[in-house]
Amino acid sequence: TTTVNATTLNGAIGTAAQTNITSLGTLTALVVDDVSINGKVIIMTGDTDDTVTFTTAANGTLSIVTVDNAAAAANIQITADGTVDIDSAGVLTLDSGAAINIEPASGSAILLDGTISVDAGVVTGATSITSTAFVGALTGAADSATSVTVSANNSTNETVYPVFVDGATGTQGAETDTGLTYNPSTGLLTTTGITADLTGIFGVDLGSDAEGDTYYRDSSGNFIRLARGTDNHVFTMNGNVPNWEAAAMIGQQTIWVPAAAMEPAVTTAAASSNAVEIGTSLFASRTMDFATGADDFCYFGIQMPKSWNAGTLVCQFVWSATGTTANTVLWAIAATSLGNDE
Repeated sequence: TTTVNATTLNGAIGTAAQTNITSLGTLTALVVDDVSINGKVIIMTGDTDDTVTFTTAANGTLSIVTVDNAAAAANIQITADGTVDIDSAGVLTLDSGAAINIEPASGSAILLDGTISVDAGVVTGATSITSTAFVGALTGAADSATSVTVSANNSTNETVYPVFVDGATGTQGAETDTGLTYNPSTGLLTTTGITADLTGIFGVDLGSDAEGDTYYRDSSGNFIRLARGTDNHVFTMNGNVPNWEAAAMIGQQTIWVPAAAMEPAVTTAAASSNAVEIGTSLFASRTMDFATGADDFCYFGIQMPKSWNAGTLVCQFVWSATGTTANTVLWAIAATSLGNDE
């Protein structure tokens, strides 16, 4: 064993490998096997000129640089038989020239901010995801979405399709119908048919609507129900208001009452009913004959038509005189109405 004591020792120790070198001063540079230590820099040579360099600088900063001059395989691998903690007082930046892979063991999740969990492609715990543009389709069910942001389209001349769902609540798929369209420019909603109770909507007064009812627009722009008329009623206008009324005949109508339908009076002076033949076996008719210079009476009955409005009755008498002598006749008629059991 040889001991060398020196204040300053320069040069290399050329003897065999040393198990211990003790310095009481400063070693400015030292090469141990493939490790070079020079000041704040430690360089490890892995293969020829492929190196790993540890450098410390001001404020305690540390730089680790790996170099593979022949390829890009100067990888860094950290294997821990336990937990790896990176506790940064500032921003932690992962800057990669390729993908950044975080691969937990099967059945484990990636936990972000202690709240957001990413497990097998499923993200839970995120209260909002904000982006100026999403690339690709967003699929799946928006279980908690209760509203969407929409913008007004009041004038574009295009056919759009209103969206509807199958159920009132729960997870539903949005659907459209090619038979239900809307045009923002014209304001027209088009469909193949509609069934609705419009009571109170658009001023429509349906009431107890029934088959045959009619709706008309009043002076206020509301639609009013007009109940259907009865059989043989006609549609009339009273001012600007329509109505159903019984059909009325135009002008005076004639009811022919022949002498054969008349009966002579019973208790007063009675006219006489006779048969008159005109020509030989050509025509026969009955006449009601009244005496000259006396008042005679006869009766007849008729049923007035439904179209009669209970107005004044006007009578016209068809008569002739016997012989060639002109006669002056004064006719008079009176009428009475009979009800049930009279």
